[in-house]
Amino acid sequence: MADEEEKKTNEEGAEGNTEVAKSEQKKFPLNKKQLTYIGAGVGALLVGLGIYLSPLPTVVKSLLSPKNEKTDLLELAFLSLPEMIVNLKSTKSRGNILKTIFVLEIESLAEKEKIDHLKPLIIDQFQSYLRELEANDIQGAAGMERVRQELFNRVNTIITPLKIRQILVKDFLIQ
Repeated sequence: MADEEEKKTNEEGAEGNTEVAKSEQKKFPLNKKQLTYIGAGVGALLVGLGIYLSPLPTVVKSLLSPKNEKTDLLELAFLSLPEMIVNLKSTKSRGNILKTIFVLEIESLAEKEKIDHLKPLIIDQFQSYLRELEANDIQGAAGMERVRQELFNRVNTIITPLKIRQILVKDFLIQ
């Protein structure tokens, strides 16, 4: 008889354990697949947050966002470079000629005076770069913008720690 009572108690305990397990499953309604998706989402959020807080996006944001600095237009200075006439690179027997005039926009007159002393180096860099271009490299607005950006980078490399604001194109003729 004692054996029968123990079996009943064990069976009741086993049934109780399964009921407890079932009630625990009902308390947590998410399955493994859903937990995997949630974990992946949280992980992606953390990675995105890490990228957002890293210095690289700050640099990109500063380049893409409108300038918060309000520059007094009366303080700006402009440095005109002389007219440049260069032969463009060509595979044809008769090459193209580029005639151009650039103007450097600078923050102040004091900076203009410092940059003016470096004008021969700037002109040399411009001519070296422009001679390596082909006529189809500078066709259209996108080509012109690439040229402007490359010249901007070259000037800022020469005049470091000073910087120019932008390069203005006064004349640009391809023959």
